[in-house]
Amino acid sequence: MHRIVGISDMQAPEHDVKAVKAVQRFLKEYDLSGKKGDQLLCVGDDADLTECGKWVRNTKGEHGNLQRAIDITKGIWTDFREVVPNAPITVHRSNHTDRLRLYLENVAPALESLRGLSWPHLAGYDELEIVHTQHPYDFAPGWCMIHGDEFGLSSTSGTTAFKATDRLGKSVLCGHTHRMGWLSKTQGGKTLSGIECGHLMDLDKVTYSKAGPDGLNWQSGFVIFHVSGEKVYPTMVPIIDKTFVVEGVKYSWR
Repeated sequence: MHRIVGISDMQAPEHDVKAVKAVQRFLKEYDLSGKKGDQLLCVGDDADLTECGKWVRNTKGEHGNLQRAIDITKGIWTDFREVVPNAPITVHRSNHTDRLRLYLENVAPALESLRGLSWPHLAGYDELEIVHTQHPYDFAPGWCMIHGDEFGLSSTSGTTAFKATDRLGKSVLCGHTHRMGWLSKTQGGKTLSGIECGHLMDLDKVTYSKAGPDGLNWQSGFVIFHVSGEKVYPTMVPIIDKTFVVEGVKYSWR
């Protein structure tokens, strides 16, 4: 039986530094690279790329420190690679990291073809042997990963992923919503599930929402899949009060 861990929506540099470090510590102790088939998935939005967003175009927000954000994101992936040295890592395209490509297309098209300005290159995916996928990624029998912005967004946890199962005809793991949820349906003896795997952001750094940290309908956490042959067994791991528990082992930070 092998294991697959799925994370989402760190949105560096708005990530929760201690939560990400705790997940990395867990992965090292979990020995994710220790079994054939083990892998780490990121459903996307590993970086925020605020400076490239259309909402800050022609404002002071466009004049941030994009290089710092890139360096922080690359550092995060370097740390992940150190704790899972042999496991495949796959990152899905996402609306936040698409911001760079769209900025080049719409504002600086003369630079669009430069390989050095692609997000996978800047984030260090190539040198860290991280795969960047643009399309639904089949990661386990009957399961695929998407970002979550492909087929519409629901405010109810689990529903965005669940609706995608109808479009794709298989179970779906997604992020984008910043929520944790799991919905399933069984028809003709076949069960399809949609899982949204939360986020790893620091809510105190979320300045673009008027709701404030306590008003956001978001849940932090991640998900683990155990795969045995054609059978897939998901486990959701919520982060509650700066703590998560996996197989009886507690990981906490303050």
